[in-house]
Amino acid sequence: MKQGYRGLELVASQYKKLTGDDLLVVPTAFNENRETNDKKLIIAKPIRLIDNNGDLNDTDWCMSKVAEMLPEEKRGHYKITN
Repeated sequence: MKQGYRGLELVASQYKKLTGDDLLVVPTAFNENRETNDKKLIIAKPIRLIDNNGDLNDTDWCMSKVAEMLPEEKRGHYKITN
């Protein structure tokens, strides 16, 4: 995984301005094993940026949720945040 672009935070803030609601983000990961040709789509429960109470910015927090769904060796930039 590469570091995520922080546009998610802009979209979430604009959504809140327009609707008054927090944007739900659905963490989704795709894992492919090229040796066995197995492919797996993993969809987690929706999260809200307002629930981020750690030291990570909101985008990195969301991306760390996606990274948690992948094997350690595929987490890339987000190995250190999990």
